[in-house]
Amino acid sequence: MNSLEEMIRTEIGGMGPLPFARFMDLALYHPEYGYYATANSAVRVGARGDFFTAISVGPLFGRILARQIARWWREDGAPALFDVVEWGAHDGQLARDLLAALEQDAPSCHAAVRYAIVEPLAKLADAQKARLAPSGKVRWTAEAGALGGVRGVILANELLDSLPFHIFERAENERELGVGLRGDGFGWQPIQGSRVPDEDVPLVWRGRWEARPSISGWLDGAAAALRKGRILLFDYGWTDEEFFAIPRPQGTARAYRSHHLSESLLTNPGHQDLTAHVRWTPVVRDAVRNGLEIEEFVQQGRWLTRALAADPWALETEEARQFHTLTHPDIMGEPFRVMVLRKG
Repeated sequence: MNSLEEMIRTEIGGMGPLPFARFMDLALYHPEYGYYATANSAVRVGARGDFFTAISVGPLFGRILARQIARWWREDGAPALFDVVEWGAHDGQLARDLLAALEQDAPSCHAAVRYAIVEPLAKLADAQKARLAPSGKVRWTAEAGALGGVRGVILANELLDSLPFHIFERAENERELGVGLRGDGFGWQPIQGSRVPDEDVPLVWRGRWEARPSISGWLDGAAAALRKGRILLFDYGWTDEEFFAIPRPQGTARAYRSHHLSESLLTNPGHQDLTAHVRWTPVVRDAVRNGLEIEEFVQQGRWLTRALAADPWALETEEARQFHTLTHPDIMGEPFRVMVLRKG
């Protein structure tokens, strides 16, 4: 039994079954033992890691984003200072790709960009600094409140799916599934007295679903930090109309290790990735509540294709391969969505 398991067992022993959101928060984000904080977290993306992202496909994703950001900068009047803030930067590769592309393709915009990474985990921030220090363009903060008024773009690529979520179940009745003790490990237990807060679930629907108040909190912070500009979100998921169109007996919560589904969400906390599809309908509602305009909401394949068409260049063979992976409906083009939120 590792130290994190002992910590979780102690908390359950004192408080009873934990909401899965609390279990997930400890398993992924504990500052010493969490999955994203451990020393080898930076090698968990890509062919040798636990999961793929658009960044691990290659630098083309960052280049298309860089050219789109340069267009937004020009639309804003080419200001002398333009903020790009990344949340969930993981190993810093997207920042590296994006800044390199700006320097090559839009040097005037590159000179204006102030790049910041919001990273509360000290170990991850250290890994990012080791990779990005030579650029001299990046600053770090542990919380959004320290950014001041952002004028530019707030970027989050596959951040929302990694935020902690609660798990609910509806069969004969509704209940929240919590994490309790079972022998030497963990098992599912209902949380007594928990209120199911989701009014969007159709009355006739049956199955498990995930609810993320954590997204509401994150978006509140991002919207408050943004004075003028856009929030750019990439992630996989569905609208509620799509999500609740079919029964989902197991929901969408998954654990991954070495690109394979692991045996259990509750096994080996701190050593496997935990995720679930984003439900975009609540994100839209939270955005509107924060006074943000929904400028775009579209499949990733369509968004990247339009972005490339707006500022085209002749793709080299390797870039064409990357573009195919990013945009093909059966790979990343359809499951992933892009949401652009605007303020001011």
